[in-house]
Amino acid sequence: MSGLRAWSGKWVSGWGGWVSIFLTWPSLLEYHMLPFALGACAVSGVLLDGLLSWHRTQRVASGRLAWGVGALMATSVLAVTTVLNNASNARVQLAIDEANDGLVDFLATLPPGSQVFVSLPEPNEYVYEIGVHLQHLRKRPDLTVDHFASRPASQVPAALSQALRTSSSPSYYVSPRMKNQPVPSVRLAFNEDGAKQGQSSLEAAMASRLCHVADIARLTRLFDLDVHLGACQVVERATGVVLCARRREVVENRRLTYGWSVYQGN
Repeated sequence: MSGLRAWSGKWVSGWGGWVSIFLTWPSLLEYHMLPFALGACAVSGVLLDGLLSWHRTQRVASGRLAWGVGALMATSVLAVTTVLNNASNARVQLAIDEANDGLVDFLATLPPGSQVFVSLPEPNEYVYEIGVHLQHLRKRPDLTVDHFASRPASQVPAALSQALRTSSSPSYYVSPRMKNQPVPSVRLAFNEDGAKQGQSSLEAAMASRLCHVADIARLTRLFDLDVHLGACQVVERATGVVLCARRREVVENRRLTYGWSVYQGN
């Protein structure tokens, strides 16, 4: 135990360095915080054990005891909130993974030599990974997957338009769909606004040359408590800097729709 206490002391002395690193990141997801969270759990356990031992062996002033009890109560409330929010995060992640897997399963049934165009802005790792999954996991190396130019029909390169008209291979177009995006959320390849833009760009560019063939979507109930709202308001009033650009309800209880629409080109 003494070794763990010594280690925890070193960890506490360096926590400011961790936080300063994370402050410069444009996004912060759960797995980014894993090293910090593991250390925080260990330190919290050591400190709680030390606090209880100290309380049993020494007389504690009422003021100090009140501060200790208050800190434990605040920690308990935040812990419960974190568990509730992460349960919702887990449901969102599972829904996203199921929809993505369903899309790959559907694409694996396309005719031999089909061309698949995904309406996501370049670069986007999903487009590359769809191709990898189809080639190596679904054993469909004959399928080609590429980005679809997200631009008005008048700006679609003539070479692409001509290639699509003259190609003998069937062409399919994949468009993302999302409604009631949670903020903050688990990692997403696109946001709700980007999904709408991708769909409208695809419809504008292809017009009557699209035939809807499938929707692969998942719905899940959201339940999330906005613990960031108070911090956002305090910082904004003190500095005038907008910390939370997107407003939301304190309690998020809508239903998320996430998935893909697939079209065949005519």
